[in-house]
Amino acid sequence: MSKPSMFQGHDCCPFQFSYKGPGSLKFVKKLDIPKQTSRGSMSAMQHFRNLDKKATDDESNELGCLHQNSITQLCMVSGTKTHVDKYSSVGLDGAMVLWDFKH
Repeated sequence: MSKPSMFQGHDCCPFQFSYKGPGSLKFVKKLDIPKQTSRGSMSAMQHFRNLDKKATDDESNELGCLHQNSITQLCMVSGTKTHVDKYSSVGLDGAMVLWDFKH
């Protein structure tokens, strides 16, 4: 009988681990898809909107994932403990993200 996969927040990105028994935790994959940037095609108006929204002019602080700070909570939204369909993550950045878990 296979043990369920586990989710954990790390480095502002949820990771999937497989639990095979006591002392046996194995990394499976990173669950966040890196954000695509389009800096070259950004209009001046969009650039100033982003400055206002972020309250900074440094765009290099983007981490390449949805959360921009540590994940503090993961919750199952739908499914069972052994077969999660959807889950949510909340981070110190104030964002809550709903994820579809692809098995």
